[in-house]
Amino acid sequence: MSEPETVYLWEGSPRLELTRQQVTLPSGLTFSSHMLIAQNGKPGVVVIAGDAERIILVRQYRPGAGCELLELPRGFGENDPGAFASPEAAQCADGERELLEETGYAASDSRVLGSYITDSALLPGRVAVVEAMVDRAQHPAAVDGEVNAVIWVERTALKRMTRDGDFADALTLAALALLFAQE
Repeated sequence: MSEPETVYLWEGSPRLELTRQQVTLPSGLTFSSHMLIAQNGKPGVVVIAGDAERIILVRQYRPGAGCELLELPRGFGENDPGAFASPEAAQCADGERELLEETGYAASDSRVLGSYITDSALLPGRVAVVEAMVDRAQHPAAVDGEVNAVIWVERTALKRMTRDGDFADALTLAALALLFAQE
């Protein structure tokens, strides 16, 4: 494998870097591989937040899909893992920040359920799935305007909603798979 070459760099928010490198597989096949790296490779987060009976979902317009989607709150990792007691603590802090920004709800008792790679061929970034408790009685804070609606859904409805195709994005589906595996 050759060293990755930066093809494109966006220093805005989120930071995006498109790289290219020559790869030779053990079979001898050689090809040019491209990777898109967000936020210098810091893990993103998907948040499964709620109480014992319900979780929070958001409706958000996604330009890439050209429509509004029902999703779990999520976002890019911003925290430096070295500034926390553990990488998981940094991911929980990122998850709590995203939840507050998108829904106005503050979380407690956060924990990382697991993580996954978004696309092993093109988007090598990891996504941490953070589960957090939310007191539904709290008065939500002001939000950042990214989402169109915040919706509380019964936990018992999630599997049916998944089967019925209510969720179309891979980040939410993968996070729900980790949640269902805990049952």
